[in-house]
Amino acid sequence: MLQKTKRLFYGKFPYKIECRQQEASRIRYNGADNIIAWCEGKKSMHPWWDDDKKLDRAALADFARAAKPFLALPKEKIMIRVESSHFHFFCKNKSDYKKILRAMNPWVIQQTEPQDETKLQFLLDNGRKKVLCENLPHGSFRYRVYIKNTTPAKIAGNFYLWINKYPEKIKLPAQTANWLQTSKQIYNHPYFYILDEKMLSMALLYLGSYCHRIEEFILESSINS
Repeated sequence: MLQKTKRLFYGKFPYKIECRQQEASRIRYNGADNIIAWCEGKKSMHPWWDDDKKLDRAALADFARAAKPFLALPKEKIMIRVESSHFHFFCKNKSDYKKILRAMNPWVIQQTEPQDETKLQFLLDNGRKKVLCENLPHGSFRYRVYIKNTTPAKIAGNFYLWINKYPEKIKLPAQTANWLQTSKQIYNHPYFYILDEKMLSMALLYLGSYCHRIEEFILESSINS
């Protein structure tokens, strides 16, 4: 499945490839050579692995061989992220992206790339600051503001009360609303949407140093191709 890049991944990668292979995460944490040797019965790893009769070792070894050349590339060019059977490649340039696509084609379930060179340059010029979209969130909201997840409970609670005064200008996802009221531990930085620049300025005055990041939504139709 082909997707359009809306913003740079991790603030610097325009391209992403998602592959799926059972237990692919083992390659990331144990190394391709070790996994290939284990799959071929030449190396012992963990006792509980040997008892896994459902794993197709030949398929995992094929995946490891295909992925191996790209695992040693500089982190400035390629970043790897794994989640169980999902193996993600994030690429800085189109050349590496195309090479990985060709090599990993049997396992690719999704690829994400800029729509064209104009959109690519726009993303590179703006980093994390701007997000391309076909339609603005909630029809007309131009900004997304991330709050630091270390914000003190009192400040978070008071901010929630303040936000509720402006339901037409600030939209809270359910998870953010719950966090602001309870301050339960959360690993991601919660966010909310703001209608315009004037309202953004007011919210930033209230949040102060507890604002983590701001993103501005830009309509794709406004970027000349």
